[in-house]
Amino acid sequence: MDKMDPKVSVISAWAELAAIAKTSGKPDLLARFQPARERLELGLFRLVVMGEIKKGKSSFINALLGFPGLLPVDSDIATSTVFKVMYGKEKAFRVFFRPDAESGKRPTPLLINPENLNEYGTEGGNPENIKNVDFIGVEVPCPLLANGLVLVDTPGVGGLYKAHRDITWAYAPNADGLLFVLDSVETVISQDEISFLKELTSKITKKVFFVQTKSDAAGSEQSKAWQDRNLDVLSKELGLPRDRIPYFTVSSKLKGVADKRNSLKHLTESGFPAIQGFIQNQLVKEKQKLLSQSLGRQLLAGAHSLRDDIAERRKIIVAAQQSGLEAIRKQYEDARSAFDKWSRVECPSEVKSFNQSFGDLKRGTLNKIVDELDPEGPMIISAIRNIRASELSPEQISEKAREIQNDSLVSICEFVNSTHQQFNKSATKIIEAAIARIGNGLAKTSINPESEFSIQQTQEQLKGIHLPDDLPTHFSTLDRTRDILMGGTLGYSIATTGIILTSALFPPLAAVAGIASILGIVVGAIKQSSDSSVRKKEEILAKLKGLLQSLMRKAQKAARDQLETICTKLERSTEQEIQTAMGAYRSHLEAKMQEISAAKNKTAAECKADVDSLAIQESKITAVLAKLNSIIKPAGATAP
Repeated sequence: MDKMDPKVSVISAWAELAAIAKTSGKPDLLARFQPARERLELGLFRLVVMGEIKKGKSSFINALLGFPGLLPVDSDIATSTVFKVMYGKEKAFRVFFRPDAESGKRPTPLLINPENLNEYGTEGGNPENIKNVDFIGVEVPCPLLANGLVLVDTPGVGGLYKAHRDITWAYAPNADGLLFVLDSVETVISQDEISFLKELTSKITKKVFFVQTKSDAAGSEQSKAWQDRNLDVLSKELGLPRDRIPYFTVSSKLKGVADKRNSLKHLTESGFPAIQGFIQNQLVKEKQKLLSQSLGRQLLAGAHSLRDDIAERRKIIVAAQQSGLEAIRKQYEDARSAFDKWSRVECPSEVKSFNQSFGDLKRGTLNKIVDELDPEGPMIISAIRNIRASELSPEQISEKAREIQNDSLVSICEFVNSTHQQFNKSATKIIEAAIARIGNGLAKTSINPESEFSIQQTQEQLKGIHLPDDLPTHFSTLDRTRDILMGGTLGYSIATTGIILTSALFPPLAAVAGIASILGIVVGAIKQSSDSSVRKKEEILAKLKGLLQSLMRKAQKAARDQLETICTKLERSTEQEIQTAMGAYRSHLEAKMQEISAAKNKTAAECKADVDSLAIQESKITAVLAKLNSIIKPAGATAP
């Protein structure tokens, strides 16, 4: 078997199978697999870059891509601005704005010149994000990005653990990898960074690797010592073996010199070849491999389905040659009777069982959302009680209003993300169990219930529920969640032609809101009160409580509405796919009965020609199956 790239192999298998299907009179056989092919061809790998301010994140990205000055490095990036760098035939910068707080409408992205970048992407040009920038999209003709790599440069901030969490919740859940930047000069990894990483790896993702910058400024001895120290701390605090922590030490300055002078010596000393190889040869290729295997498994179901159909057709023609058509007809009539009985008696029971299980899950999750996000509940009560018990003055409470609200929002995010994960896991099990039971029942009514792939084929056919985890622009899921709380509409689509159940059944609310947009409103109300010399602490607390309750109500409604929408579409889609599968099988039986009738009128020569042609098609499908199996389980791999 060839050792082609899995992506190339699976696309080749697609073309071969499509040609066979067309010859066999089934040109639409692969239509339901198109969403999986589109995901493979797009193949984005989202790498989110995080770290505290002045660690050299933007300089690292510029050096990694070989485009000095691409992202601003001289000014502090505004805490609300994110740069998203992806491949483009020409360098281009587009500013994407947050939706209007009242209308919920998002302004048209603004194409800007590179010299105007600082006006939107730096603290100096856009203090406290007064221009309401959501993120800046950057397109650049860099070969490293050509295979779908997207770099998300998050803002550098002091006190990372407190102030950076909203951005983390917005982008980290959908990241394919997180790159955490440390340096070789300022300090070894801090407690704030450790606390942030522990929260990150325990609640969001473990797909984190590390880059230590500025090795040229520290010298090889200090740089190596800091690397060893950081690895010791990371291993202890995160509970990972040292040799299991991807860690790279680089010098952006030396990489710049290497690019300018075309110097292999400086390139090697910069440390960049190792991380470039890691990104391309492990991270990106691994995702492409997984996407290829996903599509390969789906094509495998289609190939087996087509081969079984061709085998049945050949069996009918052979029976016609041997005067055995009546026996074949009787088998199909018995299969049709068994199917009709199963569809009347057993299938409705299975659908009812699914609806009951899914309904219980839905009600339990909704109750949990209502209880935990109760505006009068323990989350708000505890926050106000703690502030009241403190010695903070009204003025100090006002100054800390943003931090207090942000902490509440983070608590909401943590709850919603946890609920999302639990719901996804349970919903997937319920749907897959229903698919398995119905698939088994349906397969047993077939003409050949013991065929190699009949049950799996039927189950695959039923998996017609797919909620895309990527937006067409692949520029953040924060857009959708912000729209909920700022008055916009939230749209979901279920591609019923797909066949993969994804973990995006109930997308997390990311940061639950556009934090800057909401806090820009509520913090103003607090400050207005604090300007009055007669305002008392309880009045400030009452105002703050009202704002926190308003935030909680919005979050609760958003989470409930989101779950209701998802559950309704999942239930309808599951039932629709069951009916579609049953209709397809009924049509299959009727088609075979027609083929039996048509075979009566074939001459011996026609029968021989048909049998020879069908044998060739079967042989071609066998070759495609071998290719697909090599993609799904490469040579040397063992069964799990």
